[in-house]
Amino acid sequence: SIMSQNLLSSSVLEAGFLYNIHEKNKLYAHYTYSGFYPIFETTINYRPRKINRDLDSNIVQYLNWDEVNFEQKISLPFTWVNRNMYNNINLAFYYTLNNIINADRSVRQTTYNSLGYQATFTHHTAMAQNDMFPRWGFIADFKWLNTLTSDNAHIFASSARVFFPGFARNHSFTLTASTQLNTPETYYFPNEIDFVRGIYNMYPKEFYGLLASYHLPLFYPDSGIPGYLYITRLATRPFYNVGSYDKNIYSSFGTDMEARVHILGMTVPIDTGFRIGYIPEKEDWFASFIFNIDL
Repeated sequence: SIMSQNLLSSSVLEAGFLYNIHEKNKLYAHYTYSGFYPIFETTINYRPRKINRDLDSNIVQYLNWDEVNFEQKISLPFTWVNRNMYNNINLAFYYTLNNIINADRSVRQTTYNSLGYQATFTHHTAMAQNDMFPRWGFIADFKWLNTLTSDNAHIFASSARVFFPGFARNHSFTLTASTQLNTPETYYFPNEIDFVRGIYNMYPKEFYGLLASYHLPLFYPDSGIPGYLYITRLATRPFYNVGSYDKNIYSSFGTDMEARVHILGMTVPIDTGFRIGYIPEKEDWFASFIFNIDL
């Protein structure tokens, strides 16, 4: 991606290409203006999409199309600090336009106009520099989008993450519950929550999931190759994940191995590593690469 901003960071433009191993890639442009209250965000992206839909127990229908999306978001954030507690309420309103083009015969080429809203509530203790997550607190998020067309499509997504202290300093335990209701028979909105780790290419009408994860920093090297690489933390994150895909239960367990590094003298940290896990229902192992830039 490439980014541009003014001196006050109240006008930020980002454009780029997003590569997703398990879903289709996309080209996108995102603009944010926070010089006023509320904050205005505009997003335009183009991407091909492919999903499968179970018509019955023996037939799976594969749907292919290209999609141009426009989204206008207006948000009202409010943040305050009470002693060592960080608090935030963010209310957002959406207008989206999804234009389906280059579709196969099983998908109708059309345009979906949608309205929606989102509410996010955050309440947790302040974090020390070596903490991976807060010791106490929660983050709750709710989002709803509904089309304005006669062939109604909608998505409702919610998640709640609770933070607990771990067994030692800088350790933490998180428990996340999530729900998503979608409309694959009409139009499948892009997922707003994470599904069970290791389970891909499933597009349920109803999903309910639970994720338990322990965040354990192993040690803090604070060393590296001057001017090229600086390692600040090595950590592991064992997890257990279970979810219901239209009443079909899948679960997985495993761990993440992660390093927080700075490369070429950059002040922005990069979290990189790998994930390995096992899916009992499929009797199958999975592995993936982890990469995150904490902006």
